[in-house]
Amino acid sequence: MEIFEAFDASLWIIIGVYAISTIARAIIMRAYKTYSTMSIDSKMTGGEAASLILARNHISGVYVHPVPGVLTDSYSRKSGAIALSDDNYNGSSVAAVAIAAHEAGHAIQVDEKYTPMTALVVIKPIVRIATMLFIPLFIVSAIANFTISSDVVLYFFIGIFVLQLATLPVEFNASSRALTELEENGILAADEVYSAKRMLRAAALTYVASALITFILALRAKRK
Repeated sequence: MEIFEAFDASLWIIIGVYAISTIARAIIMRAYKTYSTMSIDSKMTGGEAASLILARNHISGVYVHPVPGVLTDSYSRKSGAIALSDDNYNGSSVAAVAIAAHEAGHAIQVDEKYTPMTALVVIKPIVRIATMLFIPLFIVSAIANFTISSDVVLYFFIGIFVLQLATLPVEFNASSRALTELEENGILAADEVYSAKRMLRAAALTYVASALITFILALRAKRK
């Protein structure tokens, strides 16, 4: 009976977690759809914007290239590359240059040895692996709580939460740098910068939502 009761409570939590993820994703996609159709006066593409920002900051050895998919944009310190989804690499919109500038902001952080970014480089692989594991672990612990210590689950979620929190200042700082670069380099006009800020704020929900979900699961584990 206790197992069924635990599973029932966990089911509602899983539904809540799914709802948070779905809402966050919907907000991001809605913002991206809006700002990816908003052309900019400079007519600069995302690929050009990222390359310009790198050049203006005297960063060499980082190349910008397109990749398939939607919102598949990323910066890799290991490969020394900024990967932009096809639409953002070739597109000349608020969303395209804002996302490109954000990824270039990460390259600037590495070049300047921005302390939070340096720490994130070390823990990012751990965050990625832990994030992939924490939902399966939660489900297993809900069904078979007699075999998995609640303390183990609690500490696991707390660890992930701390790691996810560590990513927030890095992401917010990259967005702040992006907005400054977009305006100072004449990529966006003043009114366009405001739209870019809204776009990047929506994108940040990905990280905030992930941290919130982990926090909720940690609270659930604590009450077991």
